[in-house]
Amino acid sequence: MPFAETQVMDQRQRFVHDTHCSLLSFAELCRRYGISRKTGYKWVERWLDGGPEGLQDRPSRPCTSPLATPAELVEVILEVRRKYTDYGAKKVTWYLQRNRPELSVSSTIRRYNSAV
Repeated sequence: MPFAETQVMDQRQRFVHDTHCSLLSFAELCRRYGISRKTGYKWVERWLDGGPEGLQDRPSRPCTSPLATPAELVEVILEVRRKYTDYGAKKVTWYLQRNRPELSVSSTIRRYNSAV
């Protein structure tokens, strides 16, 4: 007997439909669909907020990051790395502290050291 193929979106829509039409408890529906109640509530809430489009997977990456390194600082670091290819993180830090003291580059450089 072959396994029935189902799409994730179909399962989510069927789950939300069953929560409104079924006589089973919410916990029992979650057990039958193999999801936690927290996930079940999340899908119902997304359905109410956005309809079928609300059930689409969302990216887990945040839209903004307040601790991100400013793009202009990254460009300065990469510029030094392109100019002095044999410099490691310590020498790039030394170079920028000496030639661009207005920049705060203490722990940023190692991340961009291999990005050249």
